[in-house]
Amino acid sequence: MQPITVKIGPHPATLVPPGVARAYEVLSAQQRHLAAAGRVGDGYLLALQCAALGLCWPVGQTWPAPIPPRPLRLGDELVAWGEGVCEGLLAAGHDVELVSSAGAAALDLCLSRIPRKIEVDRAMGNSEAPAAGSSGASSVSAVSGAETSAGGTG
Repeated sequence: MQPITVKIGPHPATLVPPGVARAYEVLSAQQRHLAAAGRVGDGYLLALQCAALGLCWPVGQTWPAPIPPRPLRLGDELVAWGEGVCEGLLAAGHDVELVSSAGAAALDLCLSRIPRKIEVDRAMGNSEAPAAGSSGASSVSAVSGAETSAGGTG
């Protein structure tokens, strides 16, 4: 995916994709939105877009509102966090259409981090086959040095 640059406020920012765990949280929230079609309004989508924008904002780049969003911790409710991000941007005087547009681009960037089935299928064939007569399931513990293999300790 090509770099995505958005401009909210005086300086453009090139968005940074989040980690895969955060991307899955965004995907889950988007799926809840799609499943609840007609039961949740546009505010949910706007909050989700703002959450994505907050997740993708580059470290060291000035946030376009006087108070930057608090860090999102894994387990926090993503859309509620995004609502706070949205409120801060709108309170700073940014146009809702501009915020939504930038958030939509960030949402697409987040979703681009989710491995696609074809990529997973390709990766499945990239591991070495175990040696003949071996299950290939063994490892050495870094703590005790004990070797484990399929079926117990070795």
